[in-house]
Amino acid sequence: MNNLQPLLQQMIERWRSHGIAIPAGVDESAIADFETRYGVKMPNDMREYFVAVNGMGEYGTCDEEMFCFFPLQHVQSIAEWVPDRLHKFQHSAEYFLFADHSISLPSFAIRLDRQQNTVNPLASVFSDFGHLLVQNFYTSFSDFLSQYLNDPWKTASLLPEQVELTIKNAK
Repeated sequence: MNNLQPLLQQMIERWRSHGIAIPAGVDESAIADFETRYGVKMPNDMREYFVAVNGMGEYGTCDEEMFCFFPLQHVQSIAEWVPDRLHKFQHSAEYFLFADHSISLPSFAIRLDRQQNTVNPLASVFSDFGHLLVQNFYTSFSDFLSQYLNDPWKTASLLPEQVELTIKNAK
């Protein structure tokens, strides 16, 4: 058993306690199709997650803390999500949205590339009112999942610092 298995079990138990029907995971061919379509390799921890469970199932399903984990078929790059803002973040084609909080306030994206064993930072993404602000907060999918399970509200409150500055200046 690796370090991700206890996190996955805790996540599944949490979701069940919130009344979420746990969807079956995807098979390796669905992950291979995703990787081929985008020219990326999914890190082992995220791969294992999608094999165990395909997000929260139907797109838009949320837990009691307003987190929504997307099924693999709804994971997309920031470039696809907000194509009108590509100029605001040069790596928008490399970060893939897989979850959000409270209808994208914030969203969460992982950086993927062609190498499976590279570092895959995970970012908080804010894209309201024409903005696109992205800031890395986690070193891996496992790191994010651990934080979400230990303190979902802290996870949800991690906004790119530019958002924090904008909010402070608006007061």
